[in-house]
Amino acid sequence: MGRHLRHLYTAGIEASERRSTTFIGAEAAHGLEQQLIEALVECLANGSVIEATGCTHGHTDIVLRFEALLQTEPDRALRIAEIRKMLGVSARDLRLACEEQLGMGPVAYLRRRMQQVHRA
Repeated sequence: MGRHLRHLYTAGIEASERRSTTFIGAEAAHGLEQQLIEALVECLANGSVIEATGCTHGHTDIVLRFEALLQTEPDRALRIAEIRKMLGVSARDLRLACEEQLGMGPVAYLRRRMQQVHRA
C-alpha cells in the first residue's frame, strides 16, 4: 500500500506541476495533491508500510515530524540544516527517511512544497 501510494503521490505532483488542464483544472489538481499528501501521512501514521523494519519505523517517525514541521511553517523557506537541528537528526537520516517514505530527498520535497505555497 505504501509503495503504491508513493507512486500515486508522485504522479499527482507531476500532473499538478505541469498544470495540465486537459483532464482537470489547476484547482482540482491542487486539491488532489493535498488529498494525496494527507493520505500519505495517514498511511505512514497507521503503520501501513510494506515489510516495516526497525529502520523503516524510525524513518516513518522522521518523515512525520518533518511534515508536521513544514505544516507549522508553511510560508517560511526552511533550510535543511535548520530542519535537521529542529528534528534532531543527521543529514543522512533525513535524506534516507525522505527517499524511503516520500520517494524523493528532502530538498526536492521542500521545493515542491514551496511551489505549492506559491501557487496557492
